[in-house]
Amino acid sequence: TTTVREHVWRGETVLVVGNETHGLSQAYRALCDAVVVIPMKGTATSLNAAIATSIVLYEIGASRA
Repeated sequence: TTTVREHVWRGETVLVVGNETHGLSQAYRALCDAVVVIPMKGTATSLNAAIATSIVLYEIGASRA
């Protein structure tokens, strides 16, 4: 597991986003080549899936620019 900024985004990418409560199941995690997390400060333990997806897509785009 790496952070979204530490991960090296290259080649074709399929983004799989877990839900706000339980994340990805172990079965889906086992199918993934990499698992990334968004580091968070404060007391929140999760982000809305749409917001998390937006953050990751931004980071992918920024790293490939």
